[in-house]
Amino acid sequence: MANSEVAQLAYGDLQVFLTEFGVAVRQRDTNRLLNMLCTEAEWCDGLAVVPADLPRYPLFKASPHNTNLQQLSESAIDERPYRKLALVYARYLMDVALPPDGTTGRTELTFSRPMDLLNQLYTLFKAPDGVWLTPVIQKWATLTVKAALRLDRAAHHPGHYPHANAVAQILSRLVRLATGSEATLGNTRLRATLQLANLTFRTYFFVRAQRLCQAIINNISKAEVNPRNFPMNQFVTYKYYLGRYYLFKHHMSWARTELLEAMATCTQRPSAEPNRWRIFFHLTVASLATGWLPSSSLLRRYSAFVPLFSPLIRAYRNGQVAQFMRLCDQASDLLLPSGTHYLLRERCLIIIYRNLFRNVFRLRVDTSADKVHFMTFADLAAATRFAAEDPDVDEDEIESLLASLVSQ
Repeated sequence: MANSEVAQLAYGDLQVFLTEFGVAVRQRDTNRLLNMLCTEAEWCDGLAVVPADLPRYPLFKASPHNTNLQQLSESAIDERPYRKLALVYARYLMDVALPPDGTTGRTELTFSRPMDLLNQLYTLFKAPDGVWLTPVIQKWATLTVKAALRLDRAAHHPGHYPHANAVAQILSRLVRLATGSEATLGNTRLRATLQLANLTFRTYFFVRAQRLCQAIINNISKAEVNPRNFPMNQFVTYKYYLGRYYLFKHHMSWARTELLEAMATCTQRPSAEPNRWRIFFHLTVASLATGWLPSSSLLRRYSAFVPLFSPLIRAYRNGQVAQFMRLCDQASDLLLPSGTHYLLRERCLIIIYRNLFRNVFRLRVDTSADKVHFMTFADLAAATRFAAEDPDVDEDEIESLLASLVSQ
């Protein structure tokens, strides 16, 4: 065996681990395997640290003699694919184990170990009897996504996301498998669909590959599953990402519908407060782009957004074109990362002009008189020059704006 396959481990600890792993596999005991496998390391600056108080098999202690992992696994686990799974996980723990002196280890952990485990789980998941691994797949996929995103954030290389891209590929395959033609409502593979889809969405948004979300949506649609049949937290997350995807595609009405459903369904528990804030932010953007305004009471509830949205809404309602654009640019640090800067500037523009012309109508036209009401091009041009802070606006541009308003 290669040196990497020979571990300095205490024989007893490893023997017990592999023996119980073999029992879990033979009995297809999902809970036992879940407790043994799903250990999350603490990730910081690209380093993985396993806390010392992990339950069950937290660490393998150093031993003066070499232990042959392959031989131990062959005697404890009958099925070769599951034997490989146990070996991959044992080596993963060895990478982040405590050093002999007992101090917390901060060992450089290559991303290959968690990815090897996820790939091996995918291989086992495809087998006819692999449905018992569904909860393990869900949990380990979640841990792997979190690790990938932390590593790529720590690297500080915008546009370069090797870990997230790697995990996105296996996630998309898992979604296809869970929603495959053999899946039925009683099939536990299908029960993993929404969580795997949400993890894939999260990864796609992180790597700026939102266009790929449509394939995931199509897979779920073809499987004819009702998202409401899944746990509420998964349903809300799915609707949230659907709303964000439709914002990306500039389908504003669809985005608002999905985000409204996410907001209405999201629990009021304090632990869900950050999720409601995220939903509210994107819902407000979609609402402004479709002509809806949040109430003052609702905006006060999410008070941290008042400095951003209150001036924007005031300029939006008053038809202050130039002021609205300036405010969007001033908030670009917040709007650009979420992909909403361009949306607000471009999709709200025609609505702001509509509000401007409505205000001109109210100021210049006496609606109490029983006659046909009309406005002059001169009045509209003067108002537009003032609101847009552009002295070169002429009546031809006003005619073009009016045609756009009529067509919409």
